[in-house]
Amino acid sequence: MRGITRSVSTIPGRNVVIFWSASSPSAASSATYPHARINSVRPMRAARSSSTTRIRSPDAWPWPESDDCGDDDAISLGIAPQRNIYTVTVPDTLDEAPQPLESSLPALPRRSRALSLLEVLLCSGLPTQILIGGLLIVAGARPASDGVLPFSFVVAVSLLDTCAIVALATFFLRLGGESPRAVLLGRGPINVEVRHGVAWLPFVFILVISLGALVQFAAPWLHNVPQNPLQAMLTSPWRVAIFALVVVLAGGVREEVQRAFILHRFERDLGGAAVGLAIFSVAFGLGHLTQGFDAALITGALGLLWGLMYLARRSMVAPAVSHALFNLVEIALYQYASKHGLLPPTT
Repeated sequence: MRGITRSVSTIPGRNVVIFWSASSPSAASSATYPHARINSVRPMRAARSSSTTRIRSPDAWPWPESDDCGDDDAISLGIAPQRNIYTVTVPDTLDEAPQPLESSLPALPRRSRALSLLEVLLCSGLPTQILIGGLLIVAGARPASDGVLPFSFVVAVSLLDTCAIVALATFFLRLGGESPRAVLLGRGPINVEVRHGVAWLPFVFILVISLGALVQFAAPWLHNVPQNPLQAMLTSPWRVAIFALVVVLAGGVREEVQRAFILHRFERDLGGAAVGLAIFSVAFGLGHLTQGFDAALITGALGLLWGLMYLARRSMVAPAVSHALFNLVEIALYQYASKHGLLPPTT
């Protein structure tokens, strides 16, 4: 049929064919594309872009005075002849079927529950502290004196265990094909997480003070340790400085690496993040029983709060900052406040 010009613009999922004709396109287009869907529109100018074919009103540009130029010349100039324009959507049966998009994230290998459980146990801190303490004793360190752990022994075990937990968590994540940076620190800016950790510090103290007051009112018998054993170690300024470093690294870093790794493993392989949060919060509280039943209850609640912070932000930075600052403020308070158990215990 004379006067018909066809243009094909391919986009994912379909072809758009534009016919310029002075007559109905039913005969020509139906013969060429029997399954095409035809839409008739008023005369317009077709302007092309990098990804789609845009059809604009003829009022926007001057149209040629006559039909002296041919259809091919009109197309090369980007100007459609002043005739009826019909858009035809052609099914994909004429082309190859679109391929599904591949995920940009690498597929992680399936892991056995037994292996994940073993990793959780090794990163819980109990096996590593027993091993480190045993090695220190073999090396000649004295583990106890009059029932109180020596300050140097506590510092050595805490710092060495921090290195061991961080190394184990990093190794296990890499072994499973995961990024330690993404799992532990998150994918967002670190400075934003630091600000969130600082902002949450008042809420941490509100929780601790509220629980402490509730215990003293409803269950005073839970305060079964008159003096926190860690207070007896803070007998000089240099000990306070060293202990401040310990609570930042062993408390803010080690315990939050443990929490993030264990929650991640539970969420992926061991029954869900909620199960891991409940179990590790209880274990976190029981780990502070030497400071009293009330201390165990309060630290368990803090572990629950910091675990929720990690799950909400997918980064241990905010909980670690909040935890470390809380411990530092507690040390300062214990240096100036009375030692009658009125203040919450150091975690």
